[in-house]
Amino acid sequence: MPSGLRTLRPALLAFFLVGPGVWSGGGLAGQDVSPGGPSSAEGLRVDQESRAVSFAATLQANAFRNSLPPDHQYHALVSAGGSAAPKALFVTAVSDSALARVLRELGAEDGGGVPMAAWNLRWLPLVPQPAQLVAGTRVEVRVSWEGAERSYELGELLVDPGGRGVEMRFGGNEEHSHHWESGCILCLFSCPGGVVSNGAYSIRDHQRGATSFEPGDLLPPDGTRVRITLALAPG
Repeated sequence: MPSGLRTLRPALLAFFLVGPGVWSGGGLAGQDVSPGGPSSAEGLRVDQESRAVSFAATLQANAFRNSLPPDHQYHALVSAGGSAAPKALFVTAVSDSALARVLRELGAEDGGGVPMAAWNLRWLPLVPQPAQLVAGTRVEVRVSWEGAERSYELGELLVDPGGRGVEMRFGGNEEHSHHWESGCILCLFSCPGGVVSNGAYSIRDHQRGATSFEPGDLLPPDGTRVRITLALAPG
């Protein structure tokens, strides 16, 4: 194949996959796109200037509240095709892999992520891995919906008896996704599965019952369509 066509082929592929006006320097910017197959209404909207991505999701607080061990009340946001979707507070048609890719393009760093051993060894009291906290780029998570007074931070929508709150950080963890195919995007404990997870609590904290997040009174009724925004925090 002539070298010119080899150079042009990725750009043409991007044009047909995500549409005109979206592909910019190998990244995604400024318009709704649909990696992983969501409709344009549910697709990612990327703002490179503010280093943020937003997309549609659906609230299912009862599913989250009634989820069972070993990962009860653990998943804040899961891709609808993932195995953890029936347990999640929110589900979205956007894939976890698409969001990991976009957040990396926006500049997110994973800080080494969280090892699979953090989950696999969670029952063992003397090993260090289950106590590891996600240490990547901090991610601000905001949720809005029609009729809401304003957009809310994720932590405002949850009750945390443990009192440490929500400090969401990028973990990436793309290399671990095949272990569960869970579709995890936002986890409320530092996790080797979630693209973004909570740096305030470890898997050991979850296993020992240090807290149990509950849906708060500010949330709208189950089934409400919401818009979730993930923004990389400065610094």
